[in-house]
Amino acid sequence: MSLFLALNRLLRALVVGLMLLGVWMLWERRERARPWLDLYVLWEACGYKAPPPVDTTPVLVVKVLAENVIQARDTNKVVWNVGLEGLRGAVTDGDTPRLRKFAYATQTNLTGRLVGRTVDLAITQTLPDRVARGFVYEGTNASSLALELVASGRLRWVEDSTRMLPLREQVALRGADRRARDEGLGLWAGSE
Repeated sequence: MSLFLALNRLLRALVVGLMLLGVWMLWERRERARPWLDLYVLWEACGYKAPPPVDTTPVLVVKVLAENVIQARDTNKVVWNVGLEGLRGAVTDGDTPRLRKFAYATQTNLTGRLVGRTVDLAITQTLPDRVARGFVYEGTNASSLALELVASGRLRWVEDSTRMLPLREQVALRGADRRARDEGLGLWAGSE
């Protein structure tokens, strides 16, 4: 009988030890689980249903009006002023010349990169005076301009404005925003 009790205690200790080892391994690799947690949080915010894919149309970028506003011509030769949905620029007031310079540098970089090129535009909201809000995708693999700008700390991510995007894209934006903040890139460099 005592051999049975000893084996039982040994087995319990082994199970508890394995559980503690599993908890420790999860804690050490918690960054790998973060995208799954982000996916759940965003899925819950979308009402537990995945948003449909966004429809895009090719447009020609005519001008970059601000760090998060472009002017584009569609296939019908209509010129639209398009605000980049889900992105907010630097808060530029008279007291922070660093942010004003940063916003101008972002606008200049986007001008050199986008003007005269055809990109895919997913319009989410239109107004009667040819003003719209939407998402821009560029290149042959249709990479998200918002993802790149948020990952480099060039623009701020606005979570509520991206609810209509596919969940994977929302998770990527959330992760890019967190990494840019943690690493102090772009807008997040220095004190704010």
